[in-house]
Formats: sequence, structure tokens, C-alpha cells
Amino acid sequence: MQQARSVFTSSQFNPINQLKYIVAVIALTSVDVGYASGFQIWEQDAAGIGDAHAGYALPNSASAAFYNPANLTDLQDPQLTTGATVIQLHVPFKGTIATSTLDDSGPIPSDTEGGGNPNVVPNFYLSTPLGSKAAAAIGLVTPFGLSTDYGALTNVKYAATDTSLRTIDITPALAYRFNDRFSLGVGMDIEYLWGNFDQYSGFGGGDTKVDIDSVNKANSWGVGYHFGFVVNVTDATQFGFAYHSKVQQNMKGSSTATTSPVTGSPSTSVGNDLSAALYLPATSSVTLTHDLNAQWQILGTLNYTQWSSFKELVLKNVVVPGGDKTSVAVHENFRNTWYAALGAHYQENQQIMWKFGLAFDETPTNNADRNLQLPGQDKIAVAIGIRAQICQRVYIDAGYTHLFQFRAQLNRTQTVATEDVTTVGHVDGSADVAGLQLTVNL
Repeated sequence: MQQARSVFTSSQFNPINQLKYIVAVIALTSVDVGYASGFQIWEQDAAGIGDAHAGYALPNSASAAFYNPANLTDLQDPQLTTGATVIQLHVPFKGTIATSTLDDSGPIPSDTEGGGNPNVVPNFYLSTPLGSKAAAAIGLVTPFGLSTDYGALTNVKYAATDTSLRTIDITPALAYRFNDRFSLGVGMDIEYLWGNFDQYSGFGGGDTKVDIDSVNKANSWGVGYHFGFVVNVTDATQFGFAYHSKVQQNMKGSSTATTSPVTGSPSTSVGNDLSAALYLPATSSVTLTHDLNAQWQILGTLNYTQWSSFKELVLKNVVVPGGDKTSVAVHENFRNTWYAALGAHYQENQQIMWKFGLAFDETPTNNADRNLQLPGQDKIAVAIGIRAQICQRVYIDAGYTHLFQFRAQLNRTQTVATEDVTTVGHVDGSADVAGLQLTVNL
């Protein structure tokens, strides 16, 4: 199942100009998404959507720069691959919200959708051989992201208003083939993260009711690494291993508190020393592929994410009305998780290959600490896709995955300053994921 090869002429394109353009595009279009384990995103290559990423640690394109750099040595020609994934989340909450500081704080029924609009996740990779045994590549991807937006029209805003995290990962990589059976690759993860943490608080009631809208924005850079190896067990069987390190993000930004009474004018307090520390987790991946015959290939992947490094998110120097500052902690107490995927590829003819996939994604959220900001639960993914050879040098991949989330029960009281907010209910979440990928052998 090798791709057609072509001859590369360096005058065909300018890699530096291409890279500058793609950085700008991704910075403008990367959005807050996330429906994998916690706020992890598997779609760093839209071509993997069709088999539920069952070939995660054995990518057959320049996307190996991120997934497993060792596989870059399988690419005999320079290659450009780019694509986009559209993710539509469905996060409907049904239950009650009670707020201790509101006069009408009895449990108020709520039936609200927090999924928001469709989100787009772009990706870009460029690779080139370095002689007969080595290769280099660079990628721009979004490995982590989350978004829940319940709006400000119901009492759900007191439990969760708008929470989002977004990342861009610049990922250069090198690979070397030691012999026909073994290749090794290493890469860096230079990650930019920015996020919004917005929350309403309510006090009083009737004509004396006051809403406080807390808007907190922060960003940071972090650096990590990844490496992997590939073993050609037989001519028909490959084994791949990949590891991505933990990345520490020390975010800094601003905090604004706007007080809006029922009668009278709003007032705003602003601070510019907001800070928060966040650890993006390490991930280990193994993939095994086997060619049953000239038409059928089976793939299997296990991913292990060390979410236990994410215990809580503490926002320091959050501004409160009047200009004073406080710390706000959101306890998550995440646990380590597994992602398991099984896939198959069917080569119908020289131009068309069909993909199929089934996956199970374990949630890091525990029942006691689950909240509306991250109402995660275990998921099952069903996927289908196609790869079409447009001409000798060009391939198009298209894929679709539907994720079914098990019901996520919520029964939690969160305390912010003097306010206790009790959330009781459930989320029956799901997601639709569609992607399109272009691969060009240059």
C-alpha cells in the first residue's frame, strides 16, 4: 500500500514562504474544540479520521512529523500534506442549577445546549528525505483544545459560561533508518496555548439582583519533545511506538470583573497579572499493522495518556468588584486513560482505498469531580473514509466519525468566593467529525 513516487525539483516551491503562510492561517483558524479524552484532540491529520486513528503510530505521510517521526524514512520523495477537520459538538445539559447567593436559589430546571458552533482544526506538514537513510519534516497542528459555551441566558451561566483552551504546536522532526527493519525518529513540540475562563456570579434578587461577569484570558509558550521507532517485523507486518512528553504551560494574562445591577450602571474592574499553571499530559502510543493480502490491511492502536498530571486549574489574581484579587481553583483530579482503535483498509483498485474504524475512548473525569466545563464520559467512535489517487502525485483523503458518549451524570457543588453553585443533572453528549486531507508528492 505504498504511495506513487515522483521526482522533486527544488524550484517548484519555496518552503519558507509556504511555512510563513500556513503559520498565519493556522493562527487565524485554530479554534477551541475537543471531544477526545479530556481536552485532547486526535485529529492532527484529517486522513486518520476514516479509520478512527487506528494507524496512529504508523502514519504513511508527512504527518509522521507529529505522530511518529521514525516513519518519515518510508517517504522516498518530499511531501506536502495539509487538511482540515470540522467538529460539531453536542453537549446538552438537562437538570437543575442552584446558587446559594441568589434569593431564588432553589433548584431551577435547565435544558441547555453547550456545544456551540462547528469548529475547524487545520493541519500542515512538509517533509523531505536527507539522503537514502535520513529524513526531516515540520508540522503545524492542534493537539489540545476544549470549548463549552452555555451562554448567558439561563442559570446554567452560574455553573459554566464560556470555557476554552486552544493550542498550536510547531513540530520539527528528524528520522534515521538503521537498516531495512528499524527506524528511529525524534521531534520537538513548541506549543503556544491561549484560553478564556469566563464565569458569572449572581447575588440578591428582584430589583436588587446583581450579576458579576468575570472574564479571564491568558496565554503562554511551552516546549516538549517526542520520539518513536518503527520495526518492520515482516514484509507484511509493522510495529510502531511513539511517545509525546508532558508540556508545562505557565499562562499569564488579564482579568476583568463587570458588575451589572438590575438598576443603575455597570462598573468594571481590571487586572493585568492573572496567572495559571497547566500541564499538558504525556502520551504513549503503540500501533500494529498487517497486510492480509494485496487488498486488505488491518490496523490496531493503543494510546495511553497520563492525565493524572492535571489535578486542578488554579487561576491566581482574579479580579473581583472593587479591584481586589483572589484565587479560583477548579478541581479536576483527572486519571490516566486508554484509547483503543481497530481499523481496516480495503484497496478496491489502484485509485481507491476504503477505510473503516472502531474506537473506545476512556474519559479522565471521575464521577465526583465532573463539572459542566468538562462534562466528559467514555465514548465509542465509528468511522468510515476513503483515499482517492487524483493523479500520480496527488491524493485526497476524506473521512467521517461519529462519537457516542455514555451519559455523564453531574452532582457537584462548586464554591467560588462566598458563592456555592450546585449542579445536578446529566449530559448526553455526542460529536460529528468530518475531515478532508490533501497529500502531494513533490
